[in-house]
Amino acid sequence: MAATMLAVAVLVAQKQTGRVVTVWAVVAGLSLLVLVSVPGGILFRAVRGATVAPTEGLAVAVALVTVSAEAEDRRSTAEVT
Repeated sequence: MAATMLAVAVLVAQKQTGRVVTVWAVVAGLSLLVLVSVPGGILFRAVRGATVAPTEGLAVAVALVTVSAEAEDRRSTAEVT
């Protein structure tokens, strides 16, 4: 969860709030999906959701940060030429 929050902080610093909402929507939606669909007791499902959802949210956040960094590199290269 901490790593997801740090990756989202990068998006906030880059003023990309729409992408922040996207990351947290993925985390919340996946957590709900795990709670509803995974068989087992409530404690097992809660632990599973608290593990899987932030990890996938981190993957989405890292992808969004990488895409925005690449776009910024392309923009700065285009300005130079």
